[in-house]
Amino acid sequence: MNGRIHIRQVMLIDETNTALGVVDTHEAMRLAHERGLDLVEVSPNQRPPVAKLLDYGKFKYEQNRKEREGRKHQRAGDVKEIRFRPRTDTHDVETKVNRMAKFLRAGAKVKATVRMRGRERIYPELAAQLLNNVVERLDTLAVVERPIVREGNNSFAVILIPGPGAGGGEAPG
Repeated sequence: MNGRIHIRQVMLIDETNTALGVVDTHEAMRLAHERGLDLVEVSPNQRPPVAKLLDYGKFKYEQNRKEREGRKHQRAGDVKEIRFRPRTDTHDVETKVNRMAKFLRAGAKVKATVRMRGRERIYPELAAQLLNNVVERLDTLAVVERPIVREGNNSFAVILIPGPGAGGGEAPG
């Protein structure tokens, strides 16, 4: 940028994106100074390098704004976790399944986890049975991304992703 460009000639582009041709670097810096702009090297690997006349502060601001806007609409890593216990009552299971359905309709991944404590650990089939029940209830909305697996010594989990019937609604809350 400006005085840090140490090449003899540059391909100059003005602030309206019009190519001015190959110009001496000193001439390009003088032109930038006259117009109250900065001379920025945009493509240093070209022969001759491409430099552009622009307001560098405004350029950086616009670039940051575009990045923020792009991140705002990104949905990476949106995994919601719903926890169960092996002896969770049927009504509570229904409530949690409805919550999972809402997340799936909104486009989020859902992880259903059954955490077991104490003597519950000797009955892993209860956890598998509960998770199979949850997967069956959500089979019209979700597809199993990762089947039921044991996580550590005291929990089982399954990960569901939105399927063809999930649609796309409001954002998960």
